[in-house]
Amino acid sequence: MSKSFTADEARSIDLGHELLEQLDSVRDVGVIGTGLAILGLVTFPFAGISVTSEYLRTAGTIPDRGVMNTFGLLATAAGCGLSLLALVGAMGCMRMRTWARPVMVIYAVGSLIVGPVGIGFLIAMIALAQSPQGMPHFTYRIEAFPVWVGCVVGSLYGAWVLWVMRRWAGGIGSRQ
Repeated sequence: MSKSFTADEARSIDLGHELLEQLDSVRDVGVIGTGLAILGLVTFPFAGISVTSEYLRTAGTIPDRGVMNTFGLLATAAGCGLSLLALVGAMGCMRMRTWARPVMVIYAVGSLIVGPVGIGFLIAMIALAQSPQGMPHFTYRIEAFPVWVGCVVGSLYGAWVLWVMRRWAGGIGSRQ
């Protein structure tokens, strides 16, 4: 039994399919990836300075918690590394280079690992921050927000990259 759609629902479905068809290009991955990678690299000095000073105990709003500061340092390093990888791969995608596909697949797998791990860790740290032995919860939520955004956007972009690269599995120049 098939479901019949109203004219508005049918137009909405058609627009969704059109959007997916328009966003399946390797060059789209390159353009969007370049923008996201540059954004990630531009924010690195701000995150890097605060995380490093927290880790070295030279300044900061977060009392030393060991694991929290180590995570901040590792998350910043992973974010910078993934941003560099995305920038190189995305620029290769825009120029349709054959080496760009494996670079972007490595980026996508890395972001799909780092994103959920980061979100899980942040949820655990916010729970700690709200406990009696924790720090003021408002402070950590402000510190954690850019990492949340990076984890979520990186994971979503990584999933899309894998989808596009799988569609173009025969090589960047031909669809299978």
